[in-house]
Amino acid sequence: MDGFRLSAADQLIEDGRILEDTPGTHTWLRGFYSHVSSLAPSALVVGDIDNIGPQIVPYTRDQVDIAQEQDLTSAIIDSLNQGDSRLLRLAQERVLRFYPPGQYLLYLTDPMQARVIDYLNDDIDAARLAASLLLTNPGVPMIYFGDEIGMSGQASLGVISEPMQWDSTPENAGFTEGQPWTRLSPLSSGLNVVDQAADPDSLWSHYHTMIALRLAHPALQTGEMVMVESDHPAVYSFLRSSDEEQILAVANLSGEPVSSYSLKLDSGPLSQVNRAELLFGTGQTFAPTLNQNGGFDRYIP
Repeated sequence: MDGFRLSAADQLIEDGRILEDTPGTHTWLRGFYSHVSSLAPSALVVGDIDNIGPQIVPYTRDQVDIAQEQDLTSAIIDSLNQGDSRLLRLAQERVLRFYPPGQYLLYLTDPMQARVIDYLNDDIDAARLAASLLLTNPGVPMIYFGDEIGMSGQASLGVISEPMQWDSTPENAGFTEGQPWTRLSPLSSGLNVVDQAADPDSLWSHYHTMIALRLAHPALQTGEMVMVESDHPAVYSFLRSSDEEQILAVANLSGEPVSSYSLKLDSGPLSQVNRAELLFGTGQTFAPTLNQNGGFDRYIP
């Protein structure tokens, strides 16, 4: 058993007219979590809690291992649709302020609503960027199956949890040789893993690259996150720092070229930077000139 995801975990037991966050719910969750831990210590209990950070964090102490961070997910999607980083920056700053380091689960698709590609209006470039933001974030990333090939789906249409499409087999897309519980998604025809794995420019290949990048760099797994200021609203930037390395992430959320911008970090963990190496993307990059506080001023990568 790998674990459980508890949907609406804060709304399990009502108390009169109080529908959520009741003492009865907290008591039940503590008992459930303790029982699961006694049977399977390595099992993961994930809480889907419909609230904001300060109200979510107490659940992660002794009732679930980790909780889904919904506001940050919404901010990623809204910022990509608007081409403006400021909403995402504010949401990320709140998350860093409220949660213990990395102690939240981040996702792009909520199976009770719609897939990320639908929220992004079928924009594959935006979907790539959403994946990049997900997999460079200090939270625990969760990928809903099919997002990595751009499967579409909306819960309101009854189409969101159809079988994963592994290949182009007409009957069941390689999902099973038997009879699946439901039909293939009518909204995702032609999408499958085999075809996209053979295409270096596909969405699946981008996910593969970003996962490999995260696994190869300790700073992207457990490193501290420090927000970096940009003088252009479309440019979103942050620094991930570990004992082994520092990684600066810079993303243009607008979908249009940005020719003039600079970055600023008033104070940070940088003590000496002799060179800068480009880990992802194209072009050249240059090491920043550090200020006396371990940051930099008007840095143009």
